[in-house]
Amino acid sequence: MANAIAPILSRFVLLFSIFFLKDISFAFSQLKNTYFERLSVKNGLSHNYATAILQDKDGFYWIATNDGLNRFDGSAFTVFRYNKNDSFGITHNVCSYLLEGRDGDIWIATMKGINRYSKKTGVFKKYFLHHPKINDDILNRIYGFAMDKEGNIWATGYGLWKIDAVTDSITGYYFDANNSRSVSDGGETTSLYYDTLLNGLWFQTPDHVNFFDIGSAQFFHSTNNPKRWRVFDLPNKNVAMAADGKAAIWMYDELQKKLYHFDNPLSDPVSVSIFFPKSVANIKVNTKEGDDLLLFNFDLMPALFYNWKTNKTDTMPAPFGDPGDKNSRLVHSVYTDREGNTWYCTRAGIAIAAKHYDAIKIFHLPNTAEGFPLATWSMANDGHEGLWLGTKNGLLRYNIENNGLQSMNSPLLNATTRALYNDGDSVLWISTSGRKLLLLHLRSNKISRTIEIPGNGIFLLADRQGHIWLGTWNQGLLEFDNKGNLLHHYTSKNGLAYDGLIGAWYDGNNEIWIGMNGGNGFARFDLKNRQFSNYLITTKLDNSVGSNTVNTLLKDGQGKIWLGTYGGGLYCFDTGKNVYSNYRQADGLSGDFVNTLQLDGAGNLWISTTKGIDMLDIKSGSISRLNIAMEFDDNGYINNKLLSTEGKLFYSANNKIILVRPSQFAGKMNTRQILLSSFKVFDKEIPALANQTVIRLRYNENFFTVNYSMPKISPEIPAKYRYILRGFDKNWRTALNGIANYTNVPPGTYTLLLDATNETGKWLDRPREISIIVSPPFWKTWWFYTLLLLLIMGSVIGIVRTRVNRVRKNEREQLRLIVATQEKEKKNISAGLHDDLGVRLSALKYFVASLKPFLQKENPSADDTYKKTMATIDESVEDIRYLLINLSPKTLDEYGYLLAVEDLVNKLGRLHVIEVNLRQKGMEQRLQQEIESGLYRITQELINNTLKHAEANTINLSIEKINNHIHLQYSDDGKGFDLEKEKQGYGVENIYTRVALLNGKIEWGDASRAGTAVHISVPIHT
Repeated sequence: MANAIAPILSRFVLLFSIFFLKDISFAFSQLKNTYFERLSVKNGLSHNYATAILQDKDGFYWIATNDGLNRFDGSAFTVFRYNKNDSFGITHNVCSYLLEGRDGDIWIATMKGINRYSKKTGVFKKYFLHHPKINDDILNRIYGFAMDKEGNIWATGYGLWKIDAVTDSITGYYFDANNSRSVSDGGETTSLYYDTLLNGLWFQTPDHVNFFDIGSAQFFHSTNNPKRWRVFDLPNKNVAMAADGKAAIWMYDELQKKLYHFDNPLSDPVSVSIFFPKSVANIKVNTKEGDDLLLFNFDLMPALFYNWKTNKTDTMPAPFGDPGDKNSRLVHSVYTDREGNTWYCTRAGIAIAAKHYDAIKIFHLPNTAEGFPLATWSMANDGHEGLWLGTKNGLLRYNIENNGLQSMNSPLLNATTRALYNDGDSVLWISTSGRKLLLLHLRSNKISRTIEIPGNGIFLLADRQGHIWLGTWNQGLLEFDNKGNLLHHYTSKNGLAYDGLIGAWYDGNNEIWIGMNGGNGFARFDLKNRQFSNYLITTKLDNSVGSNTVNTLLKDGQGKIWLGTYGGGLYCFDTGKNVYSNYRQADGLSGDFVNTLQLDGAGNLWISTTKGIDMLDIKSGSISRLNIAMEFDDNGYINNKLLSTEGKLFYSANNKIILVRPSQFAGKMNTRQILLSSFKVFDKEIPALANQTVIRLRYNENFFTVNYSMPKISPEIPAKYRYILRGFDKNWRTALNGIANYTNVPPGTYTLLLDATNETGKWLDRPREISIIVSPPFWKTWWFYTLLLLLIMGSVIGIVRTRVNRVRKNEREQLRLIVATQEKEKKNISAGLHDDLGVRLSALKYFVASLKPFLQKENPSADDTYKKTMATIDESVEDIRYLLINLSPKTLDEYGYLLAVEDLVNKLGRLHVIEVNLRQKGMEQRLQQEIESGLYRITQELINNTLKHAEANTINLSIEKINNHIHLQYSDDGKGFDLEKEKQGYGVENIYTRVALLNGKIEWGDASRAGTAVHISVPIHT
């Protein structure tokens, strides 16, 4: 559930300024030395008077101001202002409160109604409140904003209003003089808080504190208090109220000058007396667990924090270092984001206390009497609470706790001090201008010894024997015992390459490493052998004087020497390989003029330059940058670093002291999520795609632009951007201003990686990934290729089938023509036989019969011949008749296929040739002549084959009409025949030909069984 930002900001600390507090103890301000980032109109904020902030689920910061709504992505602002010509824009520029709905939309309370910004469409929806008796302008000034657990939006201004999360309808609740359960009284309603434990809303009217119970839709207050809540027993007029959302309430009584705290509405209050010379504008409470802070906010006085558990207070400092900047101390609200950064809405912009800077404190020293910054050139420890500062104006003692400076009452100590060393045994060694080395006895604060030296000192260190080593600007190296007696003076005559020294480092054993001026490199001094080894930095890229002017150096745990140079950046010298590697500003350093180096307990290297402070992770080589400006007059060397006995690092920059706790430094900001500000296709923004993890584009949408940013709290720290489209790019591309642009991306599936550097200069551990799917045109899709292949295959098959069918049709036509010709010839032969041969046989029989009377009875052979002749003539007549039936059965033409078959079967039966069992079904109607003729010839061939080859006794013949098909089932009980062999004969071939002409099918039975069996089906047309 999103939380209201103001006045119920879910992560708010309560702010307020105080003139006099009674019964409240004051503690040293914990905010006073906090390092603040700043956002203002200079950075693009629409107005410096900021009223509310929230960070949405995507990571964007939304900032309400007195002149528009802002969306901040860490680099730039997008400003939404009222435009009378934009019907989808915001309704008013004065924005007061913010909420994030459960669907991710941003709700904005303005001085002219409520607005809802849809991230999907990029437009504002307007909600105006209406009441028949109240002016709309007054009614739509929103003074309170909250969201309940169901996602409903509630607002106060005049009455209590609800926008239903489901129906989007608006319901108003007002004062009703006839209903004690309504709002307590009329007038403005303010200070709206949603209570998660009680599921209700706390708010104020001019005369009462109200609680609205959402479940019963009933208002409770001093005139309707059936539960006898103690919170309503106090006078509710002239009070400022706050609630933490968990049943606890605070009320400040202006008349009694008391702050009351209720753990819950039934509990007795705990009070603290407080007097303010000005009226309290409002109170706000931080509901973030563990803060326990209230904010008192005033119109014209700095804000004040009050911790009710510790009874301590903390005033709002001048966050930008200017005590005269009163507007920056007038805090309207406070918000803590997901990283723990605290955002203060002031009248001078946004002040941000970064979480990763909790380990950093900044102390501002006063200017000199002449009004110039106090230039600090060296530091030394002075116990747990202070520092010794060597400045241009002499030696000073600085108390960290109270920010106090103490000068020393000695003319000798008023000289410019360039080097300090506290020996830990009550003596402070001081090198000043005028070629003097002073020993200050710390217990007496008196100079115990003044030593004249040949040159001005630049550094001081001690070895394990307690000897003090002083490096001079132009007179080499001096060694003193712990009493200040000079033991040795080493110069170029003793093997040192150059007498102008700058920095030094002692390894704790037998080596002192020394950096030299004038481009003369560095040296190692062997304490045991008392010998110098001189080195020059040699690289292929740079052998300049600046690179060989070594300001500072040290050895790490791996034995490598780190060298900070005057303009050449940072070098690492691998003594084993005699190889140098270099880090410059282009590699992430804040600057190339390095003043100091220091290793922390974790082995990280801290680097101060003339532009800032950096931390180098030696193992990974990554550089983290602290966004802290180091103000120096020039790039000249200053020994501005001190490592305290507790492991703290102190840095100086003119009149600024910076405290860093390396062990607490949260430099790990690499888990942040890149923000997508917009996604454009052909330069047209599509809001709905901005936060998708998978983006699907059509083939004609392959020109797209992604605007993205790094969510950092300071836009003044430039981020580096890079991106790569896996599957399209081979290498990372540099993104100018966080813009990834692609043109003419071919269809395919890609992974877009977006990367950026954070405030410390590190690339993210996990760049943002977006799957980009560019769909091909339909003619390049697999399904189209499949369809095309099927179409081609279908076409080929169709062509082949058409060709085959045409060939088959031609063959059938030829066969049909042949068969028709055969049938015609058979009819002609039949007619010829009937008309010629038949008549002659009949005449022959007549003539033979006429000869019988002339036969002699006594001649039996003649009579026998006569009988045989007549019998032969009768057989010939019968053969002619059978032949005529085969050639052209008259019954087929006159009565059809079935009767012709029956006639054939009867004749076979009369001749006792074979027994035929005929069964028919559905053959009452005649068929087409072609079909009848074909079926008859097929039946004839089957019977003829049986008679010639089968040696069968019985034939079973079934003829049925089923579903527009004639089914002919034929079988005999003969010996069967070899189908493949018989196919070569005319009989079976004639059967296949006839079936093919009729577009029928033929299936022969199992050849392994006795007899012949065949099934023939022929389609018919009804």
